[in-house]
Amino acid sequence: MFDILYFFLLGIFCLFAGRYYYNNAYEMYTNERDNANNWIRRKLVNLNKPTNLKFIGILLMLLGIVGTSLSLFRFVIKLF
Repeated sequence: MFDILYFFLLGIFCLFAGRYYYNNAYEMYTNERDNANNWIRRKLVNLNKPTNLKFIGILLMLLGIVGTSLSLFRFVIKLF
């Protein structure tokens, strides 16, 4: 029973985290770019372009939808 609750909460968390990544991708990128002090961070900031962050947000939202729906489906099956 607790695994269903865990996956439900994980799905809700993934939904909101993905929404945050998708909506704030450009602000996150500019903040990381402005705070890049050493050469390693300046090189790694190129991996976090806004398009990549939006893609991660979409993946997190899809993972959240799938996780939430599967946990609700398991809960309904367990009731009957």
